[in-house]
Amino acid sequence: MGGSYTRVGITDMAGGFLAEDGADIGLPTGPGGVAAWVDSRITALLAGIGRSPADVRAVGVGVPGPVDLRSGVIGAPLRESAWEGVRFTDLLTVRGDVQVVDRDVNTMAVAEHAALGAGDHTVVLRVGMGISCAFVLDGRVYRGERGGVGVLTLPGPDGRLRRLEDVASGYVVRERLASHGVAATTSFDLVSLVEDGQPLACQLVGEVGEALGRSLAEVVRLLNPTTVVVGGALSGAGGVLMAPLRRALDEGAGEYALQTLSLRTTLLGGRSGLAGAVRLAADAYFEPARISRLVSS
Repeated sequence: MGGSYTRVGITDMAGGFLAEDGADIGLPTGPGGVAAWVDSRITALLAGIGRSPADVRAVGVGVPGPVDLRSGVIGAPLRESAWEGVRFTDLLTVRGDVQVVDRDVNTMAVAEHAALGAGDHTVVLRVGMGISCAFVLDGRVYRGERGGVGVLTLPGPDGRLRRLEDVASGYVVRERLASHGVAATTSFDLVSLVEDGQPLACQLVGEVGEALGRSLAEVVRLLNPTTVVVGGALSGAGGVLMAPLRRALDEGAGEYALQTLSLRTTLLGGRSGLAGAVRLAADAYFEPARISRLVSS
């Protein structure tokens, strides 16, 4: 689930995709509206492959906001307070036996790190209408005490730190385009404008890339990761986003960390969040303590 787009998928227990769909809905739709759409689409997709909700074993969900994994409750997303305190899987009728909810960028990080197949330390950046960051350290996603990790910042004109999403993101680009009479709703719309060579869109997305690179430079200095992966819908803007990001990162990260750093775009594209949610759900389903309880009962 993203700020303006939600994707659903059905896989086998090995992670092989059987069916998937998506729609231009997201946080503004509200928890009930998104849950109703998910239930409806999953039920239809299941029917299309000759299955029913009773065949679902586990459900994994990624949401664009912090999640307290101890309770499965969503913290305050950056722009929609209606989601605060919501346990999203409680709203679903198609729930399976096990449910896992995590921050969207964390589900991406799980899948992208596995796809890399090399290096223990990966930083994953999700760039869409919003911006979020995840850290895989020593092969495991680092979530902090309450799932609030990964909010990037930059100094504002007054020198005070501001959330990067508030100064350089798809939301900011959309608002600035609208002020010049250029319409865009989703990150995919922004990418289409860039692909069409719309001058202002290219300029603004380039500014997002430069800001991302400046902010990431501090992360690279601090963590010395093996790889930085840039995903999310806006990564589809290619060099318009990535070239200024790379320049700013090279200028700010320091020679020592850059010597072994690999910067790349997503390996899994739009499926990375889904693939990671599937891995987390399957891990929870086969969790040894859970299996032991089932066997003993």
